[in-house]
Amino acid sequence: MPFLDISELYLWYEDAGPRDAPVVLLVHGAGGSLKEWDALAAALAGEFRVVRLDLPGRGEPPAPADTAVFEFDRLAALLAELLDALDIERAYLCGHGIGGLLALLMTLSAPERAAGLILAGTAPQPLPDALRLALRPEPGAGPAPAGLAGLRKLAEGVKPMLASYPPIEPGSHSGEAAQAAHDPSQQAMLARWAAFDGVVDRLEAITIETLVLVGEGDAPFTQEGAELLHGWMPFSRLVRVPESGFRPHAENPSAFDEEVLAFLREVEGFRRDGNRL
Repeated sequence: MPFLDISELYLWYEDAGPRDAPVVLLVHGAGGSLKEWDALAAALAGEFRVVRLDLPGRGEPPAPADTAVFEFDRLAALLAELLDALDIERAYLCGHGIGGLLALLMTLSAPERAAGLILAGTAPQPLPDALRLALRPEPGAGPAPAGLAGLRKLAEGVKPMLASYPPIEPGSHSGEAAQAAHDPSQQAMLARWAAFDGVVDRLEAITIETLVLVGEGDAPFTQEGAELLHGWMPFSRLVRVPESGFRPHAENPSAFDEEVLAFLREVEGFRRDGNRL
C-alpha cells in the first residue's frame, strides 16, 4: 500500500480507477480504516477514480506524537493536502461519522474543491452534555477520554436517547471501533469530538449536491443529525439504509453502495447536461 509524507505525517492511501474519471475521496471515522470502504470502492472503481486513506493514527505508520493533528480543522486541511499531492483539483467527498464532519469542514473552507458530498452516519450538532462528559479526559489521566466504552455505557442506561448503538462483536467494525477506544490517537480524536461545537449554523452555506445516509436502526442522536443535514442543506436528499445501524456501509453494503452509485451517476449526468439536481 502506498504512503505519502504530508506535513510530516505518513498517510497510507489507495488510489484506484480511471485517471480521467471523476474522483471520490472516502474518509473513515474514529476507529475505522480505509479497509471499511472495500465494498464501495469496488462498486465505484469502474466509473470513478476512488481515493481512500487511513487518517493519522490508523494503519501502519506510527501515531503522531503531537495530538494537535487531531484537531478537526487540521484533519480537514489534510484531506485537501492529500488531493494536492495526487494532483486532484476537485473530488466528491464521502465520509462516515467523524469522517463526514471532516468532509463538511473541508467543503466549508474550500468549497471549490468539493464536487459533492456523501455523508453517512454524520451528526453536525454538538454531542449531548452527558456524552461530552463521557468522552472528556479524566483529571490527571492525560489526553485519553473514556472513549467508546463510556459512550456505550450511556447508550445502555444513562442516556436512553442513544439506546440503539450497535453491540460489540469480535471481528466486526463495531469491535474494531471499540478496540480503537484504547488507542491514544483515537482517544485524542474522540476528545476533539467531545469539544466540537458543531456546524449546524453553517450548513445553509453549502450549496452542492449532497446525499445524506443513515442506518434505519442507528441511534436517535445520529437520526437527528441526518435530519438537520437534510433540513439545512438546500441541495440534499436523505436516505435511511434498511437493516443497518451505525455503519450502514459495512452492515448493508449492497443497499448503501447502490444509493451512492445512483447519486453519483445522477449528479454527473445532470452536470454533463448543464443542469443540477
